Amino acid sequence: MKQFFGNSGLTTTSASYYANLAQEQIKSNESFLKGLNLVNERKLLLSSGKSYPTRKSNVRELNQIDEVLRQNGTLYYFIAYIKEAIKAKEEAVRNLPKPEVWMKDKIEERPEEPDYVTEESVMSEWPIEKLTKYLRLQQFAAVYGKAIHKDGSVTNARNRAHYVTQNPNELQTLDNDIVITEIESAFTIAGIDKMYNELQVQRREYDKQLNAIKYELLEEVNKRNNKAQAEYRAKLTDWRLRQQELISEYNTDMQNKTEEIQTTWKIVIPVELQDIFKYLQSLGKKADK
Repeated sequence: MKQFFGNSGLTTTSASYYANLAQEQIKSNESFLKGLNLVNERKLLLSSGKSYPTRKSNVRELNQIDEVLRQNGTLYYFIAYIKEAIKAKEEAVRNLPKPEVWMKDKIEERPEEPDYVTEESVMSEWPIEKLTKYLRLQQFAAVYGKAIHKDGSVTNARNRAHYVTQNPNELQTLDNDIVITEIESAFTIAGIDKMYNELQVQRREYDKQLNAIKYELLEEVNKRNNKAQAEYRAKLTDWRLRQQELISEYNTDMQNKTEEIQTTWKIVIPVELQDIFKYLQSLGKKADK
């Protein structure tokens, strides 16, 4: 890429200027070739015997054609060289390191969000006595709750006892006969209600103890996760501040390197293009007058 450049030579602006001059000269030469004429014409007036030229060859010498073609080839060569040099300079700017590459060794990796603890992970740290107590309360609360629920077995049995106490007989037709079923509660309603209320108290006590452990568990989970999140946010804030500092440094560095490429990488004209370059310089001087 750097084979086009040296400490002395043409800037991009100057090189583009001379490439444009070369293009204008090519147009002039193409116009000459398009109207190429190798014959002279004269018209003769028979009435007067006079003749006069009507068209002349636009070629002074035959080798002029080869000179024009060679010049066009060299001019196209000059333009192609300048374009490649300018492209190489632009590519050098494009190939300057991207921010993430430039900052790779200057900043740590972005902090990763922590793996937050769960109720299960905290429970796995409990001593066996606490874990078994929790499991016992959990199951007992579920069993008692299911039994005395609105449609639970104990609730339904209690309701049945209350009903038959108020309705001790049931009539039923069987084989054209009426059967009377006498039903009575096996226990006193007061005793059943007392048992039912005691079960409710027991269930509430299980729920109370279970909820206390659950609250403690949730508090511990939140405490650890809040701490982990606060530490993560602090690290992320520091990392972002450092990133912003480096981006500012990166922009300055890239600006300096871009200016260096644009101003110090001068396009060197090779030996084989020196003659055509001098010719273009002469055209430029004429155009400036």
